[in-house]
Amino acid sequence: MTAIEFRGVSDADAPELLRLHNRAFVAQWDSAWWSWRYSDLPRGEAAILGAFREDGRCVGMYAGARLALWIQGETTFALSQSDVSVDSELRGGPGRAKLVTRMAKRFFAEHTGGSTQLTYGFPVPPLRRVISRFVGGQILCDVVFLVNELHAGPPAVDPREIDVRAVNRFDEETDDLWERERERFPAALVRDSTYLNWRYAEHPLAYELLEARDAATGRLRGVAVVREGGIDPSVSSLSDWLVPLEDLAAESALLERAKAYARGCGSTALVAWFASMGAHFQRFQIRHGFFARATAHQEQFSAWRDGVDRDWLQANWYQTMGDIDFF
Repeated sequence: MTAIEFRGVSDADAPELLRLHNRAFVAQWDSAWWSWRYSDLPRGEAAILGAFREDGRCVGMYAGARLALWIQGETTFALSQSDVSVDSELRGGPGRAKLVTRMAKRFFAEHTGGSTQLTYGFPVPPLRRVISRFVGGQILCDVVFLVNELHAGPPAVDPREIDVRAVNRFDEETDDLWERERERFPAALVRDSTYLNWRYAEHPLAYELLEARDAATGRLRGVAVVREGGIDPSVSSLSDWLVPLEDLAAESALLERAKAYARGCGSTALVAWFASMGAHFQRFQIRHGFFARATAHQEQFSAWRDGVDRDWLQANWYQTMGDIDFF
């Protein structure tokens, strides 16, 4: 095999990395999408390892985004592994497996530990096996979606109590909501306005940002994000959710608006994802008519923090559909 150089990348490498991405994946990115994911991160930074031939062609890439993580009462970082690709010329033979293994070992050695105390991703099975065998990645859980088929029901809340509106961006009131809500989350990506606006308002895809406000006072009581598409083009996705568990009125009003959005898109269902041991997974089924749907996806993680293991994360990590970067 031709000699390959493994190295970090610069902005000058972006066009070649983007070409590799689009050779390797069905989902085609343009420069704006690449910049959103890797150049415009709100607090962290991109972690990208490239494998380059002598002629400058990129034949492998292992990439992720460092995102602010609230865990055990403090803010640190998680690394979302999101873009591991190998050139088609190396697929199907021993060269591919060797290249992926070398990239994984070096990537984890250079970009994990310290302030990056958790990595997570949803790799395809061959990559999952490499991460498990060579860098100690562990399976956290099967990904089980929640599906609501949009059947009509009685009004869930008095419309005079809650006003749900679409907004272009979230603001400092969302920061206040996050500051209050984070105390109930032993672990979660930091869901303040900085993160939510980057993840959704600035994303190349179209997301609808929703606020639930007290109709009498205007106070923000919850936020949600929805989009058309997801696990397949026929559905809409409930991408993010930050609503106090005790506020059943705001919860119901936001879900009714999300289902109305899905109907307006012509979708067959509204799909959500929460950790299966968390309160939302059970509540959405019992109270709001969602049913569980198994998928082929599994979440994998590695942790560098005392006391944070598989059992602890399963019981304590708050996640939503938007944590899966390709949704």
